[in-house]
Amino acid sequence: MLAGLKHDNLPGIYDYFTDAGRWYVVMEFIEGETLETYLNNIKVSLAGTSVDRLPLEKTLAIGIQLCTVLDYLHTRQPPIIFRDLKPANVMLNSDGHVYLIDFGIARHFKPGQAKDTIALGSPGYAAPEQYGKAQTTPRSDIYSLGALLHHMLTGNDPSFTPFRFGPLQLQGSPGIPPMQEAALETQIMQMLDMDASNRPANMAFVKLELERKGQLVHADVTPQAGVAESGETIYQVGVAVLDPTSYRRVSISDGVRDAFVMTGERTQETIGVVGKLFSGRVSVRQLQGAVGISRAAGEAVRKGPLAVISLMVLISVNLGILNLLPIPILDGGNILLLTLEGIRRRDFSMAFKERFVQVGFVFLLVLFAYVMYNDVVRMLPTHS
Repeated sequence: MLAGLKHDNLPGIYDYFTDAGRWYVVMEFIEGETLETYLNNIKVSLAGTSVDRLPLEKTLAIGIQLCTVLDYLHTRQPPIIFRDLKPANVMLNSDGHVYLIDFGIARHFKPGQAKDTIALGSPGYAAPEQYGKAQTTPRSDIYSLGALLHHMLTGNDPSFTPFRFGPLQLQGSPGIPPMQEAALETQIMQMLDMDASNRPANMAFVKLELERKGQLVHADVTPQAGVAESGETIYQVGVAVLDPTSYRRVSISDGVRDAFVMTGERTQETIGVVGKLFSGRVSVRQLQGAVGISRAAGEAVRKGPLAVISLMVLISVNLGILNLLPIPILDGGNILLLTLEGIRRRDFSMAFKERFVQVGFVFLLVLFAYVMYNDVVRMLPTHS
């Protein structure tokens, strides 16, 4: 599972093999210590009592990095649930960079499954559903992160008293007003709710809450017109959590491998959309033409070079898959024609082939006109 993942907060995998019936993994060496060791070595004097706890800023810095990597895992297809977030599975280097280690009990989320096959997890940090009552979901990791944040802020190890979390007592934390302290405490306690449905929806939302430290943010927004799967016009307001772009040096082989992985993900997404178009689960009104592509390109340029490259990959994959569809005049249509001739063991007549190409040409013209119509409709005042 870990071999196919690539993230700044995950250790790199160089190789893996079996020998004498045992699996071995060659991983990146991380110079540092586990969060468990770090907490054991930190003693902060609080009202004359020595407790293991971290300052709020340090806790939030660690928590935000964990949100980033866990959100990455949760947004894979299928989602990966870590299931064992605890201090012993978090590494810190001298720069404060966080690494998530030990995927021993991580699993893929399986839609429709009532509960996990095996109940696993670390007492105190494992969500209630990990004890076999229900299937673990991304919200199970949110519970574990809440337990870890609570441990760092209070010094109370939850493994001694599972499912019992006292007040955080953040009053007087440097750099954060009292109202924000209360909002932040409410957020962490919500993450620890015994009912998974009452916890935050996803890690991206948790990360946003930790970054703003409970501070209220006011913004003016204008609903944007869109088209529902039923074809009905709807007006939406969306919130996106964007991670800052980071760069790292990789070898040529790693770069080629990452390119194949990224192309594979985009191909899978595109094939999924094409399937939904044919099944009617996605409206054809969602199709966009040259105008839509130019608007997406402009948005990508504003976001940076990485977004431009991602858009180029997406367009290339879309064109490649479109070209392979069994539509006359495209390569997919030619393959279909040659296959049918192979089955018949003789060529079709020239007149039939000409008519075959003409049908494909008309189809592409109609498709082009339709997506251009969609683009024009979206530009009208009622759709701005």
